[in-house]
Amino acid sequence: MKHLLAFSLLLLSSATLFAEWKIDAPVDKVEGPLKGEIYGAPFTLGKAEWSNLTLRIESADKQGNWPVSSLVIFVKPGEKKEWVITPDTEKNPHVHMKFAKKGAKFPGTLTYTGEYSMRLTVLSETADSARLAIHISLPDYKKSHLIGEFEAKMVKKQ
Repeated sequence: MKHLLAFSLLLLSSATLFAEWKIDAPVDKVEGPLKGEIYGAPFTLGKAEWSNLTLRIESADKQGNWPVSSLVIFVKPGEKKEWVITPDTEKNPHVHMKFAKKGAKFPGTLTYTGEYSMRLTVLSETADSARLAIHISLPDYKKSHLIGEFEAKMVKKQ
């Protein structure tokens, strides 16, 4: 009986731990401030920038000169008002996930061209900034995910 109770608690804590990680399809509605985990580390938003090429979301924490974690999503402003991606979707935006590696002087990088889920919605947009909502779940073994609303500064790149 003791073992059954311990196993039940383990299953319950695992389900709670990865409650926001949902690889089959993103949630229908995203609300609240941006939160999640990237490669096993809690994520706190540092800055977000959206250029004419990519959306970059960086953590506030640093490892040397680098953010502890960041996502670079290859989506362009004005291209769409919403992207809904599932593992079965074809022609997905590429996603680069960068993360701190213990003892390393620079971040590790994983690149995804598919097999992930994401809902990215443009809530409002001006020439200077965009208010966005995202739910992204990546297929790494640490179940990286972000969910919530945030503001990205619009950046023009040549």
